[in-house]
Amino acid sequence: MELSNINLNISPKGDSCFILIDDQFNKLLSEITKENIIDFLNKKNIIKGLLEIEIEKLLEGKHKTSEKVLVAERTKPLKGKAGYFQYLISTTSSIKEKDDGSVDFYEVGLIKNVKAGDRLVEIISPTRGKPGFDIFGNEIEGLYGDEANPKKIMGKGIKLSEDNRYLIAAIDGIYKSNVIGVISIDDQLVINSNIDFSTGNIDTSSSVYIKGDIKSGFKCLSNSSIKVDGAIEDAEVFSGDSLICKNGVISGTSPIIVKNTFRTKYITDRPTIECKDLFVEGMISNSDINCLGELNAGKISGGSIRVKDLIIVNDLGNERYDLTSIEVGLNYKALQRMDSCKQEEADLKKRIDIMKQDLENIGIEFKKISRRYNGIMENSGSKDMINKLALEIKENRKKESLLQTDIVNSQRKIDGLLKEYELLSKKVENTNPEIIVKGSIYPGVNIRLKLSARLEINEKMSNVKLILDPNSSQIRTVKI
Repeated sequence: MELSNINLNISPKGDSCFILIDDQFNKLLSEITKENIIDFLNKKNIIKGLLEIEIEKLLEGKHKTSEKVLVAERTKPLKGKAGYFQYLISTTSSIKEKDDGSVDFYEVGLIKNVKAGDRLVEIISPTRGKPGFDIFGNEIEGLYGDEANPKKIMGKGIKLSEDNRYLIAAIDGIYKSNVIGVISIDDQLVINSNIDFSTGNIDTSSSVYIKGDIKSGFKCLSNSSIKVDGAIEDAEVFSGDSLICKNGVISGTSPIIVKNTFRTKYITDRPTIECKDLFVEGMISNSDINCLGELNAGKISGGSIRVKDLIIVNDLGNERYDLTSIEVGLNYKALQRMDSCKQEEADLKKRIDIMKQDLENIGIEFKKISRRYNGIMENSGSKDMINKLALEIKENRKKESLLQTDIVNSQRKIDGLLKEYELLSKKVENTNPEIIVKGSIYPGVNIRLKLSARLEINEKMSNVKLILDPNSSQIRTVKI
């Protein structure tokens, strides 16, 4: 059908095309189809961005005379991937020595010794997006993504390389990266402030000296010793050697793990503290503490304390009779692993039972398939069915073999767990655990030495030592 009388309104840049609704167009409505209009537009070189849904609505005849209806528009070019930063320094902690044998540096955040001129961050250029098209099919170049602005992550001691492709170290020192990715180079061995947003987390192999607090939500992890002049708030702390906290440990849920000695002023409401030896000048209150050596404190009130060797304390419990649980003489790490061994053993046994049942089911199914297979073979049945059953037999044998192997491997794991459990059971107890109370011990305290029955303290006592009776394995008190 000839549609030369349709009036088009085409933008000069080929961005859009409108059909003008006039009397001539309305006369054609009963005769033309969507395909007629598309063919007409194609002949006008309008080949991209056709709006077929709008064309269909156009043919419904609901548009007013003199109204313009958009029937084609350009396909917009897309924006490419934005530029970004590729950090080139590994986050793995490392430590080096200077020529004089002293520690070269430790760092807050991501730690690495660097030299002036070392490349730290590569600035990745943005990419161009997919092209668009005008309604005539002419390509419109895609748009580049946003440039990465290096100034946003440049801290002290950082500069741009001459080709503007890298951020490089301006000085020798330690690479630092905080929680929002800002990098800098620091040449100091101490942190003169709190561990907070100004410094980011610490993760280092070197010793750390913090002149402020470790603030809530942050981490201080060191494979060596840590010294804190202030307090430890609800922060995660790990020391591969010793930890000294001059102020104290404030309530929180983050763990504190110390491989050797931990010294502090007080500990309040901490559910996870582990160390070898613990020395607390003041009070430990409502905390869960595990020690692999001895514990020496001014007062222990509330919470749960597990110590392998010895507790020396001025006061144990309090006048409110708050529940205070004390265990001495057991290696808590060995106990935890023993519990894990038992749980793993139980899980493996359940798994073996399930696999044995699966094997039994496979055996039943195998017999059914075999009977069908033999019957079809005897009666010269369908070749396709024979092949299908042969494949099923093969798959069942494969499943059976895999299950049998898994059962054997699981049983070997159980045997290994039983041996490990036996070895741990020989290491779990200390020979002569003691609790020495220089002041008072209050009702509300319950005590267990090694694997003895718990002793509930029902009356206040002073200046006592609690030991195990070698004959009865019961806890007894001795005046000191």
